[in-house]
Amino acid sequence: MCWQIMSFHYQAMDFLENYVSPYVRYGLVITGHSLGAALAQLIPVMAGYPQVVCAFNSPGIGHLPGIDLSVAGYIHNINSHYGFINKIGKVIGRIDSVGVPNEEKQAKVVFDLLKQNQAIEKEVDVLEKDKSHILRNSFAVDGLEKEEFASLNIMAFNFLESVYPQHSMDNLQAALLNNYLAHEFVVVQS
Repeated sequence: MCWQIMSFHYQAMDFLENYVSPYVRYGLVITGHSLGAALAQLIPVMAGYPQVVCAFNSPGIGHLPGIDLSVAGYIHNINSHYGFINKIGKVIGRIDSVGVPNEEKQAKVVFDLLKQNQAIEKEVDVLEKDKSHILRNSFAVDGLEKEEFASLNIMAFNFLESVYPQHSMDNLQAALLNNYLAHEFVVVQS
């Protein structure tokens, strides 16, 4: 999968360098959503030239090897506040957080449970060290009390209910329009 992502990146770079005039290139704003936004961010940080990127609900790319963080200031991330995908990896550039009302209550429950549940944090630490199993044995039930297991079930249900609505470009776009009209943006990092 990683080689496919890099293949897309190299195709985009080839197109920009060989088919788009340098005068036009610097006036472009490259944009994308989710994986497309991550790919868009790779253009300035791997090529090293200032290309403005507007990324929507992108996973972070700041942890990837070989990137030039000196041009990260050209990247603008617009993320749903309770989005899960945009919490993956190290996000670079400016970050604006937007409240997306679709299933926001369920997403907030998951974020709150994640903060409170130490058993999950311990299990995540184990998973970080041993990547040989992905979700197969995650959140082992043996050591959990019934209440903790119930909270995991609630979290899983709420996660599944909220992950798409919070990540949806349509919902993010609607929230952006509503926030723009109401002038309610939250700048998390500049």
